[in-house]
Amino acid sequence: MIPNEIEYYKQSKFSLIPVKFRDKPPSGKLISRVTGSRTWKTFTSRIPTDQELAHWFDNNPCNVGVVTGWNDLAVLDFDDMSQYSEWADWIQTNKPEALARILDQSLIVATSRGIHIYIYLEDCKPRKFNKLDLKGKWGYVLAPPSVHPSGKLYRFLYKPSSLDLPKFGSIEELLPYEWIEQEFEQKEILPRTELSLWDQANVVYKPIGEIDYEWLRDNARIENYMPTGGELKRSGKYLLCLCPFHPDHNPSFWIDTELNICGCYAGCFQNHQTIFGFYARLKSITINEAIIEINQIERSSR
Repeated sequence: MIPNEIEYYKQSKFSLIPVKFRDKPPSGKLISRVTGSRTWKTFTSRIPTDQELAHWFDNNPCNVGVVTGWNDLAVLDFDDMSQYSEWADWIQTNKPEALARILDQSLIVATSRGIHIYIYLEDCKPRKFNKLDLKGKWGYVLAPPSVHPSGKLYRFLYKPSSLDLPKFGSIEELLPYEWIEQEFEQKEILPRTELSLWDQANVVYKPIGEIDYEWLRDNARIENYMPTGGELKRSGKYLLCLCPFHPDHNPSFWIDTELNICGCYAGCFQNHQTIFGFYARLKSITINEAIIEINQIERSSR
């Protein structure tokens, strides 16, 4: 039976994707069963059909991802309650009309540690500030009834019946000037091609013996293959650390934990890498040799 929350999102015309249960990466396996491709990017430009939703969420244990950017949907992502409280105090004093619209019309969700506020934003490119992330185009957020990796449930704090979310022009209308000043530079991570990086690699490297390429993609995590001694620091969905391929004093190597791809801001790779390209470079071996070795490592550890 499809959860009631899915029906609610359907009425709001949200674009949804299945996400691995008690995890954050999209379930490429479930997506590919109905689309023929494991990439979730299809749903940045359309909403799933009733048949697709039924296949994903009817008695399947998986999390729910709401795609941001579709129809100008944006989510204010406060990572902890202190950040949300600081913002709420400011907007109540300085933008009471905007706050009234948000409290009356916005979908508000409790996350594992903080708050998600759903709004429509004409300029909904993703942006990162010191005290919150703006989830916009080419992104998604976990939504109720999802379960965070920590075991905490995502739950509705306020669920408007009409889902006529408030619309604003830009995020500057809703944030203190000091927060805008502290915006972090957003680097383009995702190559905007018809095929995702994993799908491109699938086309190139899949025909290797009896190796289950899709199983490897789901189980061989880049962070598990990092050389010892490097501390991994989380920043949203990314892990940051010192790059193993050049003398590095400020963490420039990033891992996208949702897509399981990586790269280096200093330019150590011409393109973003999957686990196979990363491991091949790390061990000075070919891609095919890397796939075979990773397969042996992952199979022996199960």
